[in-house]
Amino acid sequence: MKFSFKFSSKPEKTIAALTASVVLAIFFDGKRKKRKRPEKYKSFPFRTAAYYRKIDDLLKRTLAKDLYKRQEHYNSPVLENLKIENGEFIDL
Repeated sequence: MKFSFKFSSKPEKTIAALTASVVLAIFFDGKRKKRKRPEKYKSFPFRTAAYYRKIDDLLKRTLAKDLYKRQEHYNSPVLENLKIENGEFIDL
């Protein structure tokens, strides 16, 4: 059985990563760590954020690779970090 799946937009990837990170945070709740070493225990939001970073990185390298290849990147760091602001109307 072969399974093929690609993400066509960033919101799809974000929703998939968030869902997986919440499931992992619930599944691996850290009860043993809470009993043995309470100072190392992380709350639910911190566990979810940590899992999200790991899953997001994994998706960037596998299923969502095409999304990041399609992004337009510039050679110049000035153009890469350019922020466009809304213009102001001037009455003459």
